[in-house]
Amino acid sequence: MNEDKSQLIRFAMQFGLIFGLYWCLNLILMILGNFLPLLNLICLPLIFLVPFIAYRFTIAYRRMALNDQIGVFHAWQFGNLLYFFASLIVSLPCYFLFRYLSATGYFTNMLHEVTALADKFHMNKADIESSFEMLNSPIKMTMQVIFSSVFWGIILSIPVAFIARKKNV
Repeated sequence: MNEDKSQLIRFAMQFGLIFGLYWCLNLILMILGNFLPLLNLICLPLIFLVPFIAYRFTIAYRRMALNDQIGVFHAWQFGNLLYFFASLIVSLPCYFLFRYLSATGYFTNMLHEVTALADKFHMNKADIESSFEMLNSPIKMTMQVIFSSVFWGIILSIPVAFIARKKNV
């Protein structure tokens, strides 16, 4: 059966916008959780809801655009695009976060704390400092957020695609 994929990108962009705004809200809660630890109790369940929300968006796409029929590969493609567009949305506040937090010395202080822990546990400080080298560039850090979001989207879309598939027999 040939599936109609003409609306794939349009729906992935629409749902990706909503998904990205959800991630932005989660990012804000995570940042505020540094000051109000109670917010971390809200943030953690929101992180675990991400695959379930992707599933709901896949089901909504299946119903609205495809007459309630979708194959595994098509659902997986939709999931990949959904995570990609959401990562583009969340990359904007991430860039500003990395740009202005790095200017305050936040990451430098974090590096000092981590290297102090490395000394305590007799770990190699050079490896830790080289991994923190990326923190000098907000663009590199933002690209890392996009790549990791897309990577996890590819992985998490596999079970979602199998669960969300539906074809008339």
